[in-house]
Amino acid sequence: MPNGEPMKHSLLSTAIIASTLAGCGSDSDTATFSLNLTDAPLAEIAALNLHVNSIELKKNSDTFTFEVNETINLLELQGSTSLNLIDQAELPAGQYQYIRVDVDTEQSELLVGDASFTLDIPSAAQSGLKLVSPFTLSANGNANFTLDFDVAKSLSLSAQGYKLRPTIRIVDNSEIGHISGTVAAELSNCESTLSVYAFEGIEAVFEEQSETGGPVTSALVSYNTETQTNEFELGFLEAGDYRLDLVCGDDDPLSIDELASIQNVTVNVEASTTANAVFEVSIVEVEL
Repeated sequence: MPNGEPMKHSLLSTAIIASTLAGCGSDSDTATFSLNLTDAPLAEIAALNLHVNSIELKKNSDTFTFEVNETINLLELQGSTSLNLIDQAELPAGQYQYIRVDVDTEQSELLVGDASFTLDIPSAAQSGLKLVSPFTLSANGNANFTLDFDVAKSLSLSAQGYKLRPTIRIVDNSEIGHISGTVAAELSNCESTLSVYAFEGIEAVFEEQSETGGPVTSALVSYNTETQTNEFELGFLEAGDYRLDLVCGDDDPLSIDELASIQNVTVNVEASTTANAVFEVSIVEVEL
């Protein structure tokens, strides 16, 4: 289980400013911008290789494009692990309307066991993976964001094959923390998938939460042979209170058996805390 600083891989992008900068303000009205990528896992999937051509940012009439041209296995980016896509690029300050991830479906693939499948991404040809979530870069500021790609919510199987309808959230790294923990051995005897789901707030019943938006993120519980413990990590959660549910079953949160719930787990950005545990499930927050 990671402790302290999260793992971060580096993939530097080359900026191509495909716009005129008229009206962007003076040279002092700039900010640095960094963008990372992480993922919530999915059981039974060996790899999800997504080929990213470029990242595009839209600010009014201006478009800023960053070349990536890499194939990324999203399942390697779990918990607090992330991949750096854009590293401290200098951009005009102000509000940006969206982030667009341009993907190449022909170079992307899904591995289930030893079988390889092509991915049907309905929006890829027209708009790419477009995240319409406005954000602001403050003048002379240093912004660092992460795109959390939830594979469990995004991937579905139909008669035609696998479809990827991306569910992505953007978080400000200055406002997040991570939760990691262990699961007692007597609770780990799950014949299916053992997962931990994080729901925003602490009041709603699990079934009600699932029907009204579902978990913010989830993590698979895995056995660490070195520490001989069952571990999990939920990464990139905004500061606040969360309800954690330990569940045994499929990846569909509507068709699982709830084993234990932990109430009032609080993510703090600046300080590590230990939450009260039930059923010998211990939760420890890790500072970013």
